[in-house]
Amino acid sequence: TLAAGGLPTVVVTSSTAISASANNHYVLAATSTATVTLPASPTISDTIYVTNAGSLTTNVIARNGKPIQSIAEDTTLNTVYASVQLRFTDNTIGWVLA
Repeated sequence: TLAAGGLPTVVVTSSTAISASANNHYVLAATSTATVTLPASPTISDTIYVTNAGSLTTNVIARNGKPIQSIAEDTTLNTVYASVQLRFTDNTIGWVLA
C-alpha cells in the first residue's frame, strides 16, 4: 500500500542488503555497496523506487529471478545521486524503468 497522499513509503537505510517491498522508496545511505533485491513474486504494476543518496557508483538492484527491461541481469546504479523508479509489467519484460 501507499503512504498517505498516494506517495510511496520512504525507507532511508544504511544497510547493504535490502529486501525490497512494493510501493516503497529506498534511499541508500550506506558507505559501502548496497544491494536492493526486488521481490521474487511481484504483481503487475508493483512499483519500487531507489535513490542513491551518496557518492557510490556501485549500488546494485538485484532482479531476483525476474528480468529488468527484458534482460536477465542485475542493474548497477553507476551514477552519483541517481534515482530510479521500477514498475513490474509481466514475467517476460519484467521490471521497467518508469
